[in-house]
Amino acid sequence: MRKAVFATASLVCAVALAGCGESDTDATASMFDDPQRLAAAASSETAQSQSENFTLEADLPGREITAEGAGSFDGAESALSMTADMAGRQMQLRMVDQTVYMTQPTRDSANADATSWVQIPLDEAHSSSHQGQLGQNGQIDQLLEQHDPQRILESIAQSGSITGSERARLDGESVTHYTIELDLGEFAQHGPVEMPPEARQALPETEPVPLQLWVNDDNLPVKVVVDASSMVQVAADAAGHSVPEGEATITMRYTDWGTQVDVQPPPEDQIEELHSRPNAPPGDGLG
Repeated sequence: MRKAVFATASLVCAVALAGCGESDTDATASMFDDPQRLAAAASSETAQSQSENFTLEADLPGREITAEGAGSFDGAESALSMTADMAGRQMQLRMVDQTVYMTQPTRDSANADATSWVQIPLDEAHSSSHQGQLGQNGQIDQLLEQHDPQRILESIAQSGSITGSERARLDGESVTHYTIELDLGEFAQHGPVEMPPEARQALPETEPVPLQLWVNDDNLPVKVVVDASSMVQVAADAAGHSVPEGEATITMRYTDWGTQVDVQPPPEDQIEELHSRPNAPPGDGLG
């Protein structure tokens, strides 16, 4: 069950869920009824801004995940700093200069600011040879993509259908709130994180993924919400596991677009190569 939930957690962490603001009659911003045009407008603005602060809240059956951080997305110059609490395990992640640095997940909050880091080249973060050390399913590389909304915007363009839109206010800001349905099969294959092939084969043909998106008057995403319940169940069934009853929702919030993001590697005397650590036992890590 833990593998199924966390395999799906990486998939849905890159999308997001949340609440709705008050009604607003201000119609100065464009409202789109075509998902391709909406995604193109939002993608253009995020590409120009290139950085943001973010928070993540994932409410999964039997699990809760929270994270916050700041990131910039500019190809090889992309950088990220994140702290996360994954089902009671605290950890830190940094990505800079095409290198990933992370502290080992710990249940001891007093050690959340641990001064021992492991490092691994970014292009090796998804390597199966590191799965035991990076956590179940080797999903650190997937977590690193959570701050960049481009992948979810691509999913909206490729398989989204806008079912509703309204002007609203969110945290005192004028926004447009879209309700969207994504094709589950297309989203699993082309979304922020691909589902395993065995899980994709088990997907219901007509099952949609409900998603909500709030964009400000500059068409920058400020909140994304996805109902991940169907994906959790499919992943669990494909893995032969059961999951507790309940909905699975993810909420991603974006603020301070265009903010200066300064991420530095940890001090050299606090870094060790990943391969110098013994393999973590099953279940020790992110999963």
